[in-house]
Amino acid sequence: MDSVGQLRSGLLQQLMRQPQLAAPLLERLWPRLVAAPLSLHTRPVRFDAGLLTVEVEEQGWLRELEPLRERLRGRLNQALGTGTVKAIRLVLRPQPR
Repeated sequence: MDSVGQLRSGLLQQLMRQPQLAAPLLERLWPRLVAAPLSLHTRPVRFDAGLLTVEVEEQGWLRELEPLRERLRGRLNQALGTGTVKAIRLVLRPQPR
């Protein structure tokens, strides 16, 4: 990895350690981290102590993503730094009333 890549990775890891910054940062980066169509049907809502909570728009997407959780975690850790995301919790997005 070049020095710019190392700097970026280090900066992302530092920011991800701050719970008040982590979720907004992830939400902004989400389309680049997971790409469409996944980014259109999911969104990160909380990141705390390595646990990423991702809201999923409907039950069908939730079922589809469940077996892919570890692959998604690997992809996120590749971008954010090894070991940043320890686990992913998928939750169904609440429906408006």
